Amino acid sequence: TVRLGSVFNNIYYINQCDFLGLDEKVFVRGFPSDLTNVKIGYTFFNQEKRVVSNIGLWTKSPDVRAQDHIFYPELDVKQMGLKKLMVARNNYISYTVQNTSFHIDTLPAQYEFPMSEKIDSKGVFKIGRYDDILQGLILQKVVSKMDDRITFGPPQATHNRHPHDYGQDVVEEIFGDRLVRELLDNLGKIDIYGHDYYTLTSNLINKLKECHFTFNDYFQKVMDNFLLWLELVDKVSN
Repeated sequence: TVRLGSVFNNIYYINQCDFLGLDEKVFVRGFPSDLTNVKIGYTFFNQEKRVVSNIGLWTKSPDVRAQDHIFYPELDVKQMGLKKLMVARNNYISYTVQNTSFHIDTLPAQYEFPMSEKIDSKGVFKIGRYDDILQGLILQKVVSKMDDRITFGPPQATHNRHPHDYGQDVVEEIFGDRLVRELLDNLGKIDIYGHDYYTLTSNLINKLKECHFTFNDYFQKVMDNFLLWLELVDKVSN
């Protein structure tokens, strides 16, 4: 356990970009689009909790939504020496995994959603860029139930971004954003029970299988794969 400053806000979703000292108002990749016009108020307090994962942030190019890269092509994080903060219980944050560490106890909840897959019944629309974001929401539901914490801030890594087709990224993020909103709504309705990460994750995935999503065939397939992942984790852990 460690004693650190904790942060929560009025929308229950932390925007890491608010802590990077940027002049531009931008949002981290995965931030729910329906919350971008809500005035965010942050509250800080100290807590002593077990930390089970850390999200390191960036210098240079921050991991923001594709549309923010279009609006602000010269985005440049120069602020160093960020303070490490805990995400308060029942708050969410985009679990961006370029610079992330996690405790092995959380392994059952570390199955990433497959990307670049067609997610509609006609096989027209493709999802992308949200594999870690969606998995991270499931992880955080379990972390909160365990009353553990995720931190963000240092260590900062220089993000040398490779060339992107931002127009294509915007299209793929549209469908990821829809899943984020539906997943957050369903997570808010679900109670889970258990005393370890495996039991809680298994309980959560089975309850999510009972929920309906716009792209339900895709989501149900991912949940089936998640259950297979849990079987594999169980086998290698015993």
